[in-house]
Amino acid sequence: MALRYIAIVTRDADQRAHFSRAVRAIGLDQAVTSSTVIVHSDTPSLPLPGGIGAIVGDLFTRATVPERVQAMDNRASQLARDTRGQSLLASYWGGYVAFIEDSSGLVHVVRDPSAAMPCYSLKHEGAVIFASDVDVLVGAGFLTPKIDFTFLARHLYAPDIRTPDTGLVGVQEVMAGFRFSVGPEMQMATQAWSPWDYVQPDRAQSDADMVEHLEQTLLACIAAWAGRYPRCLLGVSGGLDSSILAAGLVEAGADLTCVTLATHEAEGDERAFARILRDRLQFPLTEAFHRPEVVDFTRALSAYLPRPIGHAFAQSNYSIRFELEKALGIDAFFSGIGGDNVFCFTQSATALVDLFRTEGLGMGLVQTFADIYHQNNASAGAVLTMAFQRYANADPTYRFHGETRFLGPAAAHVGDIPLSHPWLNAPKGALPGKAAHIAMLAGLQGTIDGLPRDHAPQILPLISQPVMETCLRIPMWKWIAGGRNRSVARAAFSRRLPKALIERTSKGGPNSFAYAVMEHHKDLVRERLTKGRLAEVGLIDAPVVYEALAPNSLIKPLDHMRLSDLAEAEAWVRHWEAVRIEKTAPTMRV
Repeated sequence: MALRYIAIVTRDADQRAHFSRAVRAIGLDQAVTSSTVIVHSDTPSLPLPGGIGAIVGDLFTRATVPERVQAMDNRASQLARDTRGQSLLASYWGGYVAFIEDSSGLVHVVRDPSAAMPCYSLKHEGAVIFASDVDVLVGAGFLTPKIDFTFLARHLYAPDIRTPDTGLVGVQEVMAGFRFSVGPEMQMATQAWSPWDYVQPDRAQSDADMVEHLEQTLLACIAAWAGRYPRCLLGVSGGLDSSILAAGLVEAGADLTCVTLATHEAEGDERAFARILRDRLQFPLTEAFHRPEVVDFTRALSAYLPRPIGHAFAQSNYSIRFELEKALGIDAFFSGIGGDNVFCFTQSATALVDLFRTEGLGMGLVQTFADIYHQNNASAGAVLTMAFQRYANADPTYRFHGETRFLGPAAAHVGDIPLSHPWLNAPKGALPGKAAHIAMLAGLQGTIDGLPRDHAPQILPLISQPVMETCLRIPMWKWIAGGRNRSVARAAFSRRLPKALIERTSKGGPNSFAYAVMEHHKDLVRERLTKGRLAEVGLIDAPVVYEALAPNSLIKPLDHMRLSDLAEAEAWVRHWEAVRIEKTAPTMRV
């Protein structure tokens, strides 16, 4: 099971004792205490010497061969206190949240940049409570959930742009790479880690050295996670990202089983590529077809989260994974999610602009122009037009765009809301391609909340902090060298993976399954959306939704995914409103 925790920040000893009893009653009976904060978890956390706090989650050293930190020494603990947790970000990495009390009594909550360990907060009776998930907050009696429909309007407009706000009133998120400081008279969030600190390439590093450095960083991070969770299940497709992860896990000696899921249409059947990977790396491979019969649009996939994310069709994926986890005694599910983002999968001509601004005119521009031309199968004129348009825009800041399809009058204002993320604040002179790369990482934060915490944890090694920092230093034009996306990552694992997979540029996926499921359940989804809570509060335009799901016509291509977003939001709202009714209903005395 994934780690669960609640941390209570209060100076009132009686209140701390009272709250701790409530937390222990839901099974979080491991506790580390300082004078101001007590950290409860269901598995032991890492105490900081001197009684100054604790770290929940996994912390690894930055050595060539990373080791999991089992105990902090006095010097490292004092340095973490003196720097308000900054030393952890500089000297360690992992999936963790640190609770550190400084000499003035302030408590600093630091979340690592990978977002591997969730962290939500709320105020309760004068105390500030932090937790791994909303379910434990409700279970311990700290939260009676209430939907924030104003937030939900903005979320439906741009679900991937993460903010500290959530869809439950009073619940906030400590953002990845941020420090949240709590004192008697103040609460303040500050950015403790910035991707912009890692964008400068090493000028003395050759292309071969760059490839080797990425290779060694990936292998080291994958091995560290494999050492922590040795019996692992990996989802593979024969695509580059999951294949890199499989090669790293095999080299690390993990007890590895892989699973590949297929649709009955060729578009979503990647079993042939997964078998090529299996034959090269020699691991057990389970093949399964998606299960439409387990998909239930009345059940919220994100019922344990403070925001709706995901799609009902993913219930098929999860049902197969959960069965395998139970049967095989799996410690963790590993996934190549985030590979496209960290390896800068782009089809933009912005790389040409970055190179020109960095090196000026030269033969490198000719080569990069050819790479973009071949990668996109575009005309020379189209490539030049795209590059010139980006060059003419002096502001390097990446601009996100929202989605207004099917939204109703209560969401009419969302188009005026600026879409941004703290990581997108580009410094003066920043390269637009690097801004786009960082935007990919920022957008990823809105999609990786993981699975319910009563299942094995989901581990995403490709977005480990050292991997992100290494990839950010690689210039954008290097990622498309030879006209192939993610070129540096391909080169890094060319000796470990079959040529057919290294050279593969096509992508499959379950889109056809997702469409078939939505079409099959169209009547139910139409009924729930047009007569449900989102329509009632005006967040969706019921007549337009009805037309898109009309009984005697097929759903338009691409509309099915947007409608799936809305169906998940509807299920999520109904779930939390039912919980609220249960929590506030008067108890009957006999």
